[in-house]
Amino acid sequence: IRLRKLKLNNANVSNSILDEYFSFAHFSDLSYLDLSSNRLTHFSTELLGINKNLEYLNLANNFIRAIQINLDFLIFFDMSSNSLEKVNRSSIRINYDKTTSISLKRNNIAGVMDVTDYVFEIYFLDLSYNRLSSIRKQYKYALDPVYLDLSNNQLESLPDDIFQNEILELYQSKMRHLDLSVNNFRNNNLSTSLFSPLVNLEYLNL
Repeated sequence: IRLRKLKLNNANVSNSILDEYFSFAHFSDLSYLDLSSNRLTHFSTELLGINKNLEYLNLANNFIRAIQINLDFLIFFDMSSNSLEKVNRSSIRINYDKTTSISLKRNNIAGVMDVTDYVFEIYFLDLSYNRLSSIRKQYKYALDPVYLDLSNNQLESLPDDIFQNEILELYQSKMRHLDLSVNNFRNNNLSTSLFSPLVNLEYLNL
């Protein structure tokens, strides 16, 4: 079947329905998949046999607690309004040079999150309305999407060099939108040097 676009949003789809009635291995040309607003509790591209060339994946507004994503050409990924408690590079294996938009807002992601090792090329990153207490910089690349939303978490501070690229000497930040509002920052918890690399910033909400 040469199906390229499949929309199953608001279709009351559960995991048992997916397993029983959909053989994604037959959809070798599929590039767009919308499963938003259903009853899914877990999702694995490998177990479902989903084409690794998929470019658009929308899983928003489900009840997903665990994911296993392995896609080479994903551009748009929406996992907002689910029940994820943890996200790491082993659970989301994508080509981060290719992906431009990731939304993980309104989940239950808690604690410390290592992000800068795999979001360097991302254009849009939304982690708002979670329970993050800290963002950790593992490597020397900057956290630098054009649009970054970390609002409505439990952040108390950010590393002073989180937006600083220590690998590319002449690198100029591309970030234009930054939302850090509704967190647990104190007056002295954000260094004045924190924002100095953000030379193209147009919107800042503290």
